[in-house]
Amino acid sequence: MAKNFAEIAFTDAVKKLQELHGSRKAYERMEKFNHVHGLTINEVIFIQARDSFI
Repeated sequence: MAKNFAEIAFTDAVKKLQELHGSRKAYERMEKFNHVHGLTINEVIFIQARDSFI
């Protein structure tokens, strides 16, 4: 799963459904540990290997 997936996908409506189905606490824990600001090293390496960004 992408590290910022939860920030994009877990809207208020989705969080309410998670609560309804009993999975909200697990996803809430995941959100706390998976936030990355900026690019990861894998993304930097990928972009550096492209010649179309020059």
